[in-house]
Amino acid sequence: MNILILGGTGFIGTRLARSYEESGDSVTVIDNYSTSNSGGLKVLKNIDIVYNDITKMDDSILYPYIGNADKIYFLAGSVGVSNIDSNPYQTLLNNVDICRKLIPLFEKAQRHVIFTSSSEIYGSAEYAFSEDDPASIPSSLNTRGGYATSKLLTEFMITSSSFPYSIARLFNVVGSGQLSKYGMVLPRFIEKAKKNKPLAIYGTGEQIRSFCHVSDAIGLLQKITPEDKLINIGNSEDPITMTTLAMLVIKLLHSKSIISYKNPRSGEIMYRIPDMSMAINKYDYKPRYDLGDIIREMM
Repeated sequence: MNILILGGTGFIGTRLARSYEESGDSVTVIDNYSTSNSGGLKVLKNIDIVYNDITKMDDSILYPYIGNADKIYFLAGSVGVSNIDSNPYQTLLNNVDICRKLIPLFEKAQRHVIFTSSSEIYGSAEYAFSEDDPASIPSSLNTRGGYATSKLLTEFMITSSSFPYSIARLFNVVGSGQLSKYGMVLPRFIEKAKKNKPLAIYGTGEQIRSFCHVSDAIGLLQKITPEDKLINIGNSEDPITMTTLAMLVIKLLHSKSIISYKNPRSGEIMYRIPDMSMAINKYDYKPRYDLGDIIREMM
């Protein structure tokens, strides 16, 4: 197959491209490297890397990549809590601009597009989120909510179109090679623990999350068909509070770090766990990596 990954030099895109390349598929990656963490794709023979900003590419140059693809992964966009908090306006604008650029080309090509959305769309509740649950967007006075809003707007733009699509809402996908500088909690904890520096927790530390190894996430992403209009990708097992997560990281790394509690961040979501019933029932999905495995791999 010819696989096109838009935004494919980041953490998830790189792993996805390698997985397809190892299966003998031809892969094209288009990215501006703004949140890239690896140049390792350049050495793989079946991967063509196009360094460019999607929003600035002429349609006559961009469309042939889209039209010749058998499957398209739409990963391009702003990522990371710290990235979002530092420039919420640009985050919102960038994600919307990318979608506005791509939708007409997707319409023309009529290829299957898999869009990676975010679990932040669900907001906060004390239960595992299923695909049928309503979105919950915070007040516009909470600027961080612009990220979830831009993702949800992209979802609506896609579902209002006529090309075959799937929307995958990702829940805390982690693994080796993930950068800490964009605010992802687990790589941030591990990086600090290695240096015996304090592990910062914002708020009470009672926020609950579960973590999905990137290989498990990619395995499911590759199985998605156009019939999967909306599907969660994550791990409903091993839910853990941020305080317990920090203690586990310190223990496994034999670190001398302490936990440092900071003022809560605006709009902090207290409970975010996926209901994975859809993936389990259709694809017999079962994560291969538990939280301990993930931390040890990332050490």
